[in-house]
Amino acid sequence: MKDFTPSELETHLKHNHPLMLDVREQWEWDKCHFDKARLLPMGEIMTSLDNPPLDKSEETVLICHHGIRSMQAVATESSKSIIVVTADSNTTSLMV
Repeated sequence: MKDFTPSELETHLKHNHPLMLDVREQWEWDKCHFDKARLLPMGEIMTSLDNPPLDKSEETVLICHHGIRSMQAVATESSKSIIVVTADSNTTSLMV
């Protein structure tokens, strides 16, 4: 697992195309989100049978507001290919 700052994520996305999962709630997603991200609220990661476990061979970026939900998701899906990004004002400026 890696932690990225918003600026590190911006640089990383110029050269890589990871699966981007936003683990915030729908109302947070509605305010702003990355175009290429997929909404997968934390509760759904824990309970949904429709979502298979993360593909550990694919790099995955988990996005949330303070990093807490992303870290909980990492605990359920331990993988070195997971990047955690905490959405601060700089991240929000990268979102649509």
